[in-house]
Amino acid sequence: MRRRWTRRLGIVLGLVFAVDCVIETLAHRSDGVAYWFGTTFAATVLVLAGSLHRWANPFIGAILVAVGAAVGLLPTAWTVVVPVFAFGVVALTIVDAGLTADGR
Repeated sequence: MRRRWTRRLGIVLGLVFAVDCVIETLAHRSDGVAYWFGTTFAATVLVLAGSLHRWANPFIGAILVAVGAAVGLLPTAWTVVVPVFAFGVVALTIVDAGLTADGR
């Protein structure tokens, strides 16, 4: 049950980064669109890749989610809510990876 919720929250985080990618790209068309698009798009791809795919080694998914959340923190830091949510999803993903590796 916990694995299902961790996966769903990871997908929600990836979708939040995808929406932020569109918003930030449109808002910063005149200055630094490559930075805003690049960071939020990379965060979206990494988080969704870590959450959607069932990896043979659970730590690969956890690392992808953690790196994606770290990449997405800077462009979304002004919201305060998204970084807190990202830290929660990363923590749940790491705990689930550890429990899966232990066979629980």
